Order: sequence, then C-alpha cells, then structure tokens
Amino acid sequence: MEVYSQLVNNIIGSHKTLTTLLSEHFSKEDIHIDNKKWNGLDLNPNNPHKILIKLAQFKKSTIVENLRDIVESSQMLGSNILQLKVGKSIEKITSEKTCVECGAWLRDIEPKHFHMGCPFCKRKGCAKCNNTGLHPLSSSVYFSGLRINLNKLFKPLFLL
Repeated sequence: MEVYSQLVNNIIGSHKTLTTLLSEHFSKEDIHIDNKKWNGLDLNPNNPHKILIKLAQFKKSTIVENLRDIVESSQMLGSNILQLKVGKSIEKITSEKTCVECGAWLRDIEPKHFHMGCPFCKRKGCAKCNNTGLHPLSSSVYFSGLRINLNKLFKPLFLL
C-alpha cells in the first residue's frame, strides 16, 4: 500500500513555487503530478493540475503507530486528504469534514435529519434527496460504501 498526501486537486496554474519547495525536500520519485511521477519540467499554467506527495509505502508488517506520523506529516504539508493506493485501487480519506474530490466543506448531520422529510419534494422523492424522500443530508450518507435505499430497507414490510 502506498500513501500519498494530496496537495493540489485540479487547480489551474504553474505551481512553480510549490514544485520548487517540494523538490528541495522530496525526491522526484515521490512527487506525482497529474497521476505521473514528476519529470522536473515546468507545468503548463493554463491547465488544471493534481499534485501528490508519496509519504510512505507499507508492507504487511508495518507498525500501526507509524500511521499517526504519516497523518501528521500530511497535515504539516497543509493537506487533510490522504490517498491510499493498493494495486490499482485508490481510496481517499480526510481528517476534516470536506469532500475528498472537490474540497467543499460538509455540513454537520444530526440524528434529527433522519426523521425529517425532504423540504424540496415533501417526502415524494426527487434528485436532491436521491429519490428517498428523506432530508438531503441524511439521504447522502454512505456507510461501508452503501447508501440508504428505502426500497430495499422497507421491502420486507410491504410483503407482510
């Protein structure tokens, strides 16, 4: 497993200051730009870029205490998003309440949101509530990669 700190995500610019600073502290092998190892060349300032720093590569025998150091290293670089790569599978995790794709801050969700209907469709189901009729905050919750699906959840009740 490889662990990367995501510093820039689809931001337009040359990022010359950042790449210069990174090259002073990290090897070119550990600097990944636009999903490739950085070749040291200047970036096109008119294109959006993605910049990652490889912080660690784990083997099965890695000590769990080392994980805290890696998270702290990422935060010291100014990033709250870690990208974990196992083979071709990539998982992103964050230490803040932000979207790992766009960086938008997420609102707090409370238990009451699971009892409230969607204010846009009055519990009928619409795109904003993922056709659940639930409050949009609760309808967008994922747990173990699954989203609430009322049809599957209540199907056994309808068969009684």
